[in-house]
Amino acid sequence: SGLVFAVCFNPFLAMFSNLQNQNPDKLVIRVCADDVGAALSNIQMLKYIEPVFKLAQSFAGLTLKASKCVLIPLWGPCSPHNIEIVRNWLFTCIPSWCKFKIEARGKYLGFWLGPKTQGMQFTAVTKKHTERCLAIASGSLAMNASATAYNTFAVSVLGYLAQLLTFPKALLELEQRHIARILHMPCYAFGP
Repeated sequence: SGLVFAVCFNPFLAMFSNLQNQNPDKLVIRVCADDVGAALSNIQMLKYIEPVFKLAQSFAGLTLKASKCVLIPLWGPCSPHNIEIVRNWLFTCIPSWCKFKIEARGKYLGFWLGPKTQGMQFTAVTKKHTERCLAIASGSLAMNASATAYNTFAVSVLGYLAQLLTFPKALLELEQRHIARILHMPCYAFGP
């Protein structure tokens, strides 16, 4: 359960907090539920973080899943050469982490982070939003029922990203067309 996880992980949160307080200009760690993200001034800072995860594994049975861990180098392009440099460093310094992904982008709490995120933030949610809108429109519901279904099932898909991101104009235009289709109205009935 969530409570058990919180109790088990709390001592390690305190360790992360201490690390951050000791290295405020070199390390920022953020945790939400079981997702841990960090921004580091250099790769050497991983040596300070790794022991905390090792203790979490030993004492609380909490383990990192290599397939879900992504290192995003920001000191240069994420070229095959630079990926190899990071991989070799991990192999030498933190062998248990050498299977982590090393990529130019990664997803953290539903948001894409890294230098190669252009155009990625809204790809999945636009598809999901469109699918839900088409499903609502195919139901041929009355206008009030369609509006309720849209607000319940389609708007919620976009709402999460709307907390931090500005929607691209193309998505707003697409939403307008979806609303017109759901309400069985002309596409620009509410204006361009």
